Amino acid sequence: MMLRLLSLLLFGLAPALVGCGQPAASPPAPSPSAKADTPGFVLTSPAFKNDEAIPMKYTRDREGFNPRLDWKGAPAGTKEFALVMDDPDAPGGVFTHWVIYKIPADMNSIPEDVPMLETVPSYLRSAMQGKTSDNDVGYFPPSPPPGKVHHYVFHFYALDAPLNLPPGRTAEELREAIRGHVLATAELTGTYQRPR
Repeated sequence: MMLRLLSLLLFGLAPALVGCGQPAASPPAPSPSAKADTPGFVLTSPAFKNDEAIPMKYTRDREGFNPRLDWKGAPAGTKEFALVMDDPDAPGGVFTHWVIYKIPADMNSIPEDVPMLETVPSYLRSAMQGKTSDNDVGYFPPSPPPGKVHHYVFHFYALDAPLNLPPGRTAEELREAIRGHVLATAELTGTYQRPR
């Protein structure tokens, strides 16, 4: 009888314990599975090295330009590229800062300061931009709350087929569209800690 009473008490308290504390953050966005990683496929930036600080110029605290991105080593059969930049350390869960896709396969860089337009200028030809978590189109510069270091992950995808996707899509819609078409992925992570 005592054991049953103790069991009921514990199970009765469980929901209350689960509901305490901070609201649960959104889980990280799932990455579309790649058929195989290509070690030579790398994404870099002349603005910062992997796991190093993003210069203030590329944040909301200064000009807020997107950094230039370069890549090499795309696998044979690549037809297009796509990119999603997100912040997994955002207070409300993963925050999408940039979505750009339909990047032509014969390109090897995205220039600095791409205009915030759904269809980007001729130097990126057919490329299109999607929506951030703030519902804006284009690059949303890092602007975390002061104090904590945030990580900004640029997920870059080599695709085996051109996307049939209109501009202005979300990261979730893009990831769904490229599922099963990812030949390889490359990642670049920058950090930013906002001044107090």
